[in-house]
Amino acid sequence: MFLFSLMKKLLLSSILPLLLLFNTFQLLSQVAITTDGSSPINSAMLDVKSTTKGMLIPRMTATQRVGISSAVNGLLVYQTDAPAGFYYYNGTGWMFLGTGEGGGGNMIDVDGNSYPTVKIGNQEWMAENLRVTHYRNGEAIPNVTDDAAWGNLSAGAYCWYNNSEALYKIPYGALYNWHAVNDIRIICPKGWHIPTSAEFTTMKTYLGGTLVAGGKMKAAILWDNPNASATNTCGFSAFPGGSRSGNYSNLGVYGNWWASDQGSSYGAFFQQLSANSAIAQDGYLPKANGYSLRCLRDDGSTTIPTISTATVYNIGQTTVTTGGNVYSDGGAGITAVGVCWSASQNPTVTGNHTTDGSGIGIFTSNITGLTANTVYYIRAYATNSVGTGYGNEVNFTTLTAFSCGSPITINHITGVVAPVTKLAV
Repeated sequence: MFLFSLMKKLLLSSILPLLLLFNTFQLLSQVAITTDGSSPINSAMLDVKSTTKGMLIPRMTATQRVGISSAVNGLLVYQTDAPAGFYYYNGTGWMFLGTGEGGGGNMIDVDGNSYPTVKIGNQEWMAENLRVTHYRNGEAIPNVTDDAAWGNLSAGAYCWYNNSEALYKIPYGALYNWHAVNDIRIICPKGWHIPTSAEFTTMKTYLGGTLVAGGKMKAAILWDNPNASATNTCGFSAFPGGSRSGNYSNLGVYGNWWASDQGSSYGAFFQQLSANSAIAQDGYLPKANGYSLRCLRDDGSTTIPTISTATVYNIGQTTVTTGGNVYSDGGAGITAVGVCWSASQNPTVTGNHTTDGSGIGIFTSNITGLTANTVYYIRAYATNSVGTGYGNEVNFTTLTAFSCGSPITINHITGVVAPVTKLAV
């Protein structure tokens, strides 16, 4: 009996640990947390079932989320401040998963970069700065690193702040001159465009006006102190990418974004936010400057074309050469392009005008029948089914006419023979 009892104890002491180990292995291989006692689904490592309760994942602010050290691909958190919602890390940046007001979706550029988007009123905006290096048709945008060369550009180009892609591509994006905005190869992906000043104004009006919109647009991080009134309540998540005007400046202090419209051959419009103010400021500066870009989703409606007027040249007594560049058809086919002119400001197609073809792109106009020694105002135009869009106004003065009988004064220096050209009569 004693021997039997001893063998029983030995058997139990060896089998029980094996049973516990087996059960532990089962628990670690699949886990079911249920209210009905059911087993986990075979394909699930963790199966949570309930009809009366939910599941909570880590909850934190935007500052805390961005501050996560060594985030891995697939990491998921819930952000508690605006724009509140689920975010996951895709290996290079955080992506917003929400929809509806304050949320959005994703936009992918021609390089394959993915950007979260945000809905503000009836508009859907990129929630990060553009960092694409190719136009929509796949052609490369030149990366110009030399300060002097940058300042003399008249064609599209981009750069990374301080010429460092590694340090500034994420999260600041690239800096672009306005010529890249105006290029007919188009910098935003299909279905998106660089916003006009009016479209920026629409957003600012929705946010309560210019005096307060800046604070609602600024992210809570990366701005220098005091980052006045920064709440990012609309989810625009503006970062202070600085600028380039030959050299680089103002990272952390200012965020600048080009608009698509220009005011003259010299300058174009942009929007500016400051670390020191809640104001969303309009601006107008040289096209050669380097600023950030945001794309805005097309709303599906058609508008009048967007066009710029070319510089005048070959100015004569009665003739001049000019033209224009149609860089948006407004969603409808361009039926006519040309230039209109007048001795008064703001000429239209109801007066003198040329017709120089159709479609988008660059065209040339030759104007004749002008009056000598007269100031003229010209504007390029483009027409689609919605109406006619006009470019910036340019003015010039035709040359003075010379007629027979006009007095001529010749100053002759003694001993010097003046050259004479004999003209055929």
